Amino acid sequence: MSVLVATDLSSGSENALRAASLHARRSDSKLVVLHCLEAAAEGVALKDFVSHSEEILASAKRDALVELERTYQDAVAEELRPSEVDFGVELKFAGVGVLEALSAESFELVVLGPTGAGTLSGMLFGSTAEEVVRESTVPVLVVPPDAHTEAIGSIVAPVDLSECSRASLRHAVELAQLHDARLDIVHHYVAPYGGLLKLDSEPAPESLERLEAERREALEAFVAEVDLSGVDHRLKLWRSSVTNSSPAESIVEVARDDEADLIVMGTHGRRGFKRLFLGSTAFKVLRHAPCQVMVVRAQK
Repeated sequence: MSVLVATDLSSGSENALRAASLHARRSDSKLVVLHCLEAAAEGVALKDFVSHSEEILASAKRDALVELERTYQDAVAEELRPSEVDFGVELKFAGVGVLEALSAESFELVVLGPTGAGTLSGMLFGSTAEEVVRESTVPVLVVPPDAHTEAIGSIVAPVDLSECSRASLRHAVELAQLHDARLDIVHHYVAPYGGLLKLDSEPAPESLERLEAERREALEAFVAEVDLSGVDHRLKLWRSSVTNSSPAESIVEVARDDEADLIVMGTHGRRGFKRLFLGSTAFKVLRHAPCQVMVVRAQK
């Protein structure tokens, strides 16, 4: 198995190169570094007005490959690189190039920076990272430019007690074992309220205590089905009302409080107008997290 990392050669993507190298080195995997020359991709408006010969395209691809290797060597210290690193350049839009690479080779992980391609369609309909998260069948790691990547010492694993989050929790446990990291398993729940006209009313203390005991019992039963042997872990409950917090806000706040290096969470890969207007918890976390975020998509 291999790790795939895509870069636009910008300084903002250097952190993704370092994070991908760390994961590949720790798991003894090959690292594949990909760059997509979007200006030469099929469907680019400018290309309709400029005739590119095969020789020009081949030369641009060779030059980009040299720049890609130089960018990687400048960004990642030699002692942090995995034993095998391959480089590739494709004349495609970034999202298409990454997804086609995933379908052509067996990868265990794809790593991306949070920025999009910079095209009009990318700005309007979501970044390359969001496109890949929606479509990828393997976990996707999104690495902010200023996130800590030297080591992973603390992992936050949000769970909603679904099978999707059980799969992501198992993945978080494997990473905690691999990196000898602490694991915080977080479950967000909403406190009851007194009706539509009393959204801000606080339930009686005994009701809150009973609810918390019920949610903790459910969380413990959920976690009991996952082997946590040898993992330093804690269970955390996060209560909110319907008006003052969302699961995504809770996850981001826990990650900040814990100074977490990584959030590992599941997504159901929701598409269409429902995702466009409501947004999923995973996508909201991707936009606001202070650290790396790994998204594990639910398998059908």
